[in-house]
Amino acid sequence: MKHKPTPLVIALTIALSGCNSDSTTSSDNARPTPDKSLIQYINPLIGTGADGHTFPGAVYPGGLVQLSPDTEMEGWGSAAGYFDHGKLSDIPVYGFSHTHLSGTGITDLGDILILPFTDKNNTTYNTFDKANEQAEAGHYSVILNNGKIKAELTTSARVGYHKYTFPKGSTPSIKLDLDHTLNKSWGNRTTVGDIEFVDEYTIRGKRSSDGWANNQHIYFYAKFSQPVVKASVVVDDVTTEATLKQDAFRGTKTIAYLTFSPSEQPLELKVGISPTGVEGAQKNLETEVPDWGFEDQVASNQQAWHGELEKVKVSGGTQAQKEIFYTAMYHSQIAPMIFQDVDGKYRAMRTQEIKDAGAIPNYSVYSMWDTFRAQHPLQTIINPRKAEEYVNDLIRKYKDGGILPKWELHGHYTGTMIGFPAISIIADAMVKGMNVDAQEALDAAEFTARYHKKEELPDWTEDQNIGAASIAQLEVYEQNGYVHWGYWNSTSYTLEFAYGDWALSEIARMAGNNKVQQEFLNRSNNYLNHWDATTGFFRPKNHPDSWNPHRPASQFNQPVDENSPDCKLETVNKPDGTSVEMRVCPLLPFDPYYVDEFAYTEGNSWQWKFQPLHAFQWLKQEVGGEKGLREDLDELFNARSSNSGEALPDLTGYIGQYMHGNEPSHHIPYLYNMTDEPWKTQEYLDRVMNEFYTTKPTGLIGNEDVGQMSAWYIMSAMGFYQVTPASPHYSIGRPLFDEVTIAVKDGTFRITADNNSPHNKYVKSVTINGKPLSGDLTFEHSEIRAGGELHFVMTGDKREAMTRL
Repeated sequence: MKHKPTPLVIALTIALSGCNSDSTTSSDNARPTPDKSLIQYINPLIGTGADGHTFPGAVYPGGLVQLSPDTEMEGWGSAAGYFDHGKLSDIPVYGFSHTHLSGTGITDLGDILILPFTDKNNTTYNTFDKANEQAEAGHYSVILNNGKIKAELTTSARVGYHKYTFPKGSTPSIKLDLDHTLNKSWGNRTTVGDIEFVDEYTIRGKRSSDGWANNQHIYFYAKFSQPVVKASVVVDDVTTEATLKQDAFRGTKTIAYLTFSPSEQPLELKVGISPTGVEGAQKNLETEVPDWGFEDQVASNQQAWHGELEKVKVSGGTQAQKEIFYTAMYHSQIAPMIFQDVDGKYRAMRTQEIKDAGAIPNYSVYSMWDTFRAQHPLQTIINPRKAEEYVNDLIRKYKDGGILPKWELHGHYTGTMIGFPAISIIADAMVKGMNVDAQEALDAAEFTARYHKKEELPDWTEDQNIGAASIAQLEVYEQNGYVHWGYWNSTSYTLEFAYGDWALSEIARMAGNNKVQQEFLNRSNNYLNHWDATTGFFRPKNHPDSWNPHRPASQFNQPVDENSPDCKLETVNKPDGTSVEMRVCPLLPFDPYYVDEFAYTEGNSWQWKFQPLHAFQWLKQEVGGEKGLREDLDELFNARSSNSGEALPDLTGYIGQYMHGNEPSHHIPYLYNMTDEPWKTQEYLDRVMNEFYTTKPTGLIGNEDVGQMSAWYIMSAMGFYQVTPASPHYSIGRPLFDEVTIAVKDGTFRITADNNSPHNKYVKSVTINGKPLSGDLTFEHSEIRAGGELHFVMTGDKREAMTRL
């Protein structure tokens, strides 16, 4: 059932689309009643424990504000600001900040912290008990132990809305902390904190910071429902009493303590934030949440989430499976997030110039090495308008910043991860018929895929940006056709570059440039330079005719024979672009279990064997056809689940040497569809979905990775997956639900599964619009967009499972 959107929902939809809007909400309007038929299944606590790194607070679909409690200040678990250790009581909470990352392996953001208190002696942190915490879509609440303060949070796209209920007779107080920084020990820091009192109801300012991305700026405009009666501000450890009338304070450590009169009414606080300035923050607040009414805003937020979830409706399955599925839908719509003001103003990539976005919204938080695999392809199915916007936004980022990003954060190049993932995302949208200027796409992709010397980019002054554009690995890849050991992630870089070259050749084909198409199609074969037919693995190389056996090296804190005559000094290139002389001692025989970050990205030879993503037919032929590929996959899934070499936190979710906790493994179960036993695809998918996804805080086996881990589940639970992004083909899997309905342009695409049950996990037959699937059991993206039905018949007997025709 579709509900008529409220005026606020209309205003926010316009704002999120990047259009100018003066829409407001009248307090005379009746409170919207959100449809909770689907949002009841969202559990924001899933993934907040173990390695999931998600946050439980309130967020609007694709919103700039992620208002959430910060309970973990340091280390691996601080990536989202919140970490569930499994404790039930006295859990520390440092306050509620307005920006967070969802599911990353690196920490940043945590801007503009608010902590309510009644006793100024208890303002470093408070505590809470799990029994007093509640999290749902668009609404978070918790009772703080010290002072018994009830804190509630909700958001619009660009406004954080707080509601604090203080005990009767207490003195309501607020700490506004601009020095608050997640993971300071990693180097994150506040560089400037500005606070200005506009009047007794209003404060504005900004926080500038360095961290994963440097030179970040978040501006805020805060309105209180009650007047501040007393304020003191700490600037670099010096305390000053504020007059509340246009007093302004600046420092590297700026914290305001605000006191209000006792009241029987809750204290409410609205904080508009902006990437461009305090004027933008004010306009965002006054446009999106002009009136007071916390419950109204919760309802509007939840109705927006219902609108996202109803794009995919499921029936059948268990309560837990629906909770996992719709929470995955929720996580998949948190980012990329809008990163512009309601009037379209945004801060340009790298230069930080203020510009007007026009018809294409400006987005941020592109974790593309993760998300090019399933998250972005998923959006082409369930949210094609946004998928098209993301691609055109990436092309604009190339125009603004000079190159396509790999991992973009708040308008900055971080240079994190490997390859050309943005090229894959652009190519994927184009092969699916989305509205992308082919020549502009080719210009962006080709420039990015070629090495550029520093002197060719004279206006690029930041080392971090230079590193993002002119990575050393790309230079040696162009020179040699491979990246040799001694360069970070050497083998993985070659394999990812080769896949990116293939995706670029597809863009060139669609742009009608045969010369560039052929050049990069030829370059896409460079993965062959790392293939060792003797061992049957992609291996790191020293020189064209020399494999680099894995070695214990002192930088990995492993024992070496320092007295061996075979020890020697080698120059090793570090990830930051510098080099170091290292004493490297006796070489070891090749070991596919060996984890060496100078060879592979977050994995070892086992996972990287089943790469690159465009060359599976070659791999199948190389290892002996259907039977040989099946035997190699069997060997992977039945290998021992332990490694030698480095111990990395990303290596989780083992079935043999399949590791679902990290992206390079995600497509591998579907490769059985190319073998003589495709039923093993269904068998392993069933195991992964049931073992590695649960409704607990530990319910994600690895980093959620800004939607990728969730998108994999969504697609797999529906019954198919895109094994090769930028190729518009989907490989069938094991559907979990009896029926899935996807809204498409002119109707619906239905996936139905007869005789489906937890036991009946094998596919007996499958048709699309009545026609049996053939070959590698695939169908086309165009068949989804046209509407129709993908129909499975399931069985519990693998002997009845279908084979390749």
